Amino acid sequence: MSTAKFRLMIRAYLGTVAALVIAGVFLVSAAGKIRNPGAYRGFRTSVTDLTGLPPGPARLTAPAVIGAELLVVALVAIRSVTAPILALLLLTAFTVVLGRARTRATDRPCNCFFASTSPVGTRHVVRNIVLMLVGAAALALRTMPLAPGGWAMAALAAGPLVAVVVYWDTLADLFTPMAA
Repeated sequence: MSTAKFRLMIRAYLGTVAALVIAGVFLVSAAGKIRNPGAYRGFRTSVTDLTGLPPGPARLTAPAVIGAELLVVALVAIRSVTAPILALLLLTAFTVVLGRARTRATDRPCNCFFASTSPVGTRHVVRNIVLMLVGAAALALRTMPLAPGGWAMAALAAGPLVAVVVYWDTLADLFTPMAA
């Protein structure tokens, strides 16, 4: 195998891993919000609290966010170039909302993945910036399609990375000094 072909193959694997991380994160995020009526109400309340939208528009925004997250998953599944673009747009909007909430020093939780009691903080903004970098990598490293075995290997690599993102708060708590 030539060096050029090897580099192209590595780019394809890395781009596919990045796309699968984005899809996995958005899938867990959407599923966590719709898994039961209480989770959905908590997310809808978060939309109102974090965006400052009145309850009426928040009722429309919450399902639109979930629908957009599921659309990203579907677009990754069909290898559409629009998947990482839509993911980047969503992540940018989410990051702006979280950043604004952070500067207002709100004590409201994000409920980004599932019910949370952790108030929005810098860790949420950092998580989203990391996801934006992953989305950019998914877009930049799009090359040739992988064989089914390549997809399986990429999925195995993406799984633990999705778990790190989903449990970001818990992991951050492990490295945060406890108050005396």
